[in-house]
Amino acid sequence: MLAFLGLARLAACGGIVIEPLPEKTGPVKILVYVHGAFVNEKYYQSACRALQSASPLKLWVGLPSFILDTPNPGTITSAVTGMVTKITKQGNLNVSTADVFVAGHSLGGVFAPAVVKSKGYAGLLEFGSYVTQGQDITTTSYPVLTLGGELDGLTRVSRIAVEYAKMVSLPARERLRKPVVVLPGVCHSQFCEGVNVTSFGHHDLAPEVSWKEAHEQIASVAAAFLTITVNQSAAAVAEATHLFESHWKYTDQLVQGFLSAKGAEEATSTANNWCATVQTSVVAPRNSSSEYTASVRVVNAAELAVSHPSIDAASAPVGVGVVSHAAHALNPIDVSTVPVAATSLTCEMSSEDAIALARKQPGAGGKTPQPNRCRDANAAAITAAELMVTAPTLARFKAKGRAFSMVDDEVAHTGVGFLSSSLTFDTSSTPVRVGGVALATATSASVFPGVYQCIVLSPAKAIEWMMVDSLPVLA
Repeated sequence: MLAFLGLARLAACGGIVIEPLPEKTGPVKILVYVHGAFVNEKYYQSACRALQSASPLKLWVGLPSFILDTPNPGTITSAVTGMVTKITKQGNLNVSTADVFVAGHSLGGVFAPAVVKSKGYAGLLEFGSYVTQGQDITTTSYPVLTLGGELDGLTRVSRIAVEYAKMVSLPARERLRKPVVVLPGVCHSQFCEGVNVTSFGHHDLAPEVSWKEAHEQIASVAAAFLTITVNQSAAAVAEATHLFESHWKYTDQLVQGFLSAKGAEEATSTANNWCATVQTSVVAPRNSSSEYTASVRVVNAAELAVSHPSIDAASAPVGVGVVSHAAHALNPIDVSTVPVAATSLTCEMSSEDAIALARKQPGAGGKTPQPNRCRDANAAAITAAELMVTAPTLARFKAKGRAFSMVDDEVAHTGVGFLSSSLTFDTSSTPVRVGGVALATATSASVFPGVYQCIVLSPAKAIEWMMVDSLPVLA
């Protein structure tokens, strides 16, 4: 324990202090910037100087040091408070906790919220990170800026999109206290400089702007957040507000397609649920001669094994019940490198022939189910994804990304076999091989007659692949 306390004191005493620019005349404030894992604090000086230049504040910046260059929950509080004390003494400042802001990049941003909450500091700036670990921007008492990069390979833009949706749910005035912005063309490593940040085998993406341009973008938004939070002149706040509104327009256009597709994975309304769409447009396309209604029931993994599609032949028109389940990668501690979209969707549906039989159409019944309808659903998901992303996103994917290749359905013959199967998403090949799993029975089958069940690709997964995982990494 004594050794641990010694390391904490050592970390608190180190670090870098960047004094304010002499020409600045705004209020005196302190920003403590906690760096990411395995990235020394010296690599953040250029970004911090850009922020000092962009802000009218007389801003002191402290870059605390950590053992092995990695922030940790055991020493972060002492590192931050130690840096505040160091700056206060060096500048002979008369400041309070209301004059202190904390910024965190990557892993630093994971642990920083706890410090801001416990110490009552003025606000938090999340760079390539977001509030987690038991906190949430919709409920934090302190202001939070969440700033992501469009081409961040470690804190994926799809995860920042989730934070953006939270911000949109807030009242308009609160959004300026909890702004979420995605910067165009910026990658994870550009929140620092001179280092290619990697994490547990995950590589950053190649940016589309220079380090100088990235730092100017970051500084501009961060300075606007500080202006609003400090509540400087009405003119300055109005200008900062206009800046955020401009960035929100870009961010909204960028992430809205993904958010809509993600919502379709577990939507309870038939009009929005992707499995319901597969039922009505792929497995049994509705038209004037085969009209029916569809409803959807969203189930969890435990319910899936005992849930089955249904047909209500007594209703007019015939009613078809679809079962929908979205499977996700395990991510109990909300790690930013884990994909946000469902790994696959299981759609339990009724075959075209079963619906025709229920409608008492001539010649219906006993037909062999059409093959590869799950493959067709995967193709439809990719088409939908291409329509939902922005034109620049699609152009980037077409030019630089690894494309999709559809393969025929894997055919299961039992319910157990079907539920134990998985969507094929083979990233070891180029293009990436995508294949669904099908369990389709004739209406004459003795067990579950007339079903057409698929394990398929979610449009959200296709979008996330286009926006993040398919793109070239930073060399």
